[in-house]
Amino acid sequence: MIVLDASAVVELVLWTERGRRVGDAIARDRSLHVPELMVVEVGSVLRRLVAQGVVSEAMGADHLESVRQMPAERYGHDVLMGRAFELCHNLTMYDAVYVALAESLAATLLTFDSRLAAHLVTVPTSWCRSRRRLQRHFATAASSSR
Repeated sequence: MIVLDASAVVELVLWTERGRRVGDAIARDRSLHVPELMVVEVGSVLRRLVAQGVVSEAMGADHLESVRQMPAERYGHDVLMGRAFELCHNLTMYDAVYVALAESLAATLLTFDSRLAAHLVTVPTSWCRSRRRLQRHFATAASSSR
């Protein structure tokens, strides 16, 4: 079970090297979960990339539509806000929503946000730095669930 944060989804839709790693993780574990907030955060990043000329307006819109159509279970803010608020002494409320979701599902939070990953203790986190590290994480998770 994987919770994707906005940083992982942006890499995925841009199909960067990191995004391909996210794609590999998704191929192995098709149980994807995201807070509804993710679409807004990804939209904000895509808008910034359009403004910077990194992607065209049409490409940004296409990427956002891909995110909206992503086959992931979505969770509203109402069910996450209480726990997220408790978690935010070292996190932004935005990041705490992802952590609260991963914690509630006992899922792995997949992120490229080094600040977020550095503050996590209670949630297994894959900070996709290298394919080998990600593979080790999934191998460990698979062997411990047997």
